[in-house]
Amino acid sequence: MSDHHLEGRGAIITGAGRGIGEAIARTLYQAGASVIIADNGADIDGSGGDASIAEAVAHDLGERALAFTKSVAEPDAAAEMVALAAAEFDGIDIIVNCAAILRDGLVFKGSPADWDQVLRNNLSAAYYLTHAATPLMRQQFKDGRGTIGETDESCDWGRIVNIGSTAGLYGNFGQANYGSAKAGLVGLSRITAMEMV
Repeated sequence: MSDHHLEGRGAIITGAGRGIGEAIARTLYQAGASVIIADNGADIDGSGGDASIAEAVAHDLGERALAFTKSVAEPDAAAEMVALAAAEFDGIDIIVNCAAILRDGLVFKGSPADWDQVLRNNLSAAYYLTHAATPLMRQQFKDGRGTIGETDESCDWGRIVNIGSTAGLYGNFGQANYGSAKAGLVGLSRITAMEMV
């Protein structure tokens, strides 16, 4: 495979302003993909926000990178990202749901508000983006987007990657909300795979 084997592909990476999400975005970009750096620059607990974080990553990467600085925990944001990818990249091929926040608290001490916000950001946001992107991805598959040559159908594809955690498989003290969201991503991934075949 060439160094630019993702040339012509469009990707959305949530939580791409820092850490693992940023590393994934940089890797996809270096492989030739156009990328949306989706990150509102919030603190690890989801509070605050700094649009300059995503904007700086997009600027550093170059012309095939766009910053999206709204919270991904809103259904409207997912629809906007997909529309942006369709307009700027002529489609969407890769979704990476990496955005996550932490609001730790023992199950008998944690607040319902923290539970709701962690589930909304870490699980519901992945569903919102999957829900918004899959109709377009299904149509692209039917239209043969990305086929190399007349006989090679191996590139008629789309990818949805949900970043999990061992906290969702084995648990972790003080992380009932985070672990439940990450376990939920396993179910979302499996069912999306079944339904998108």
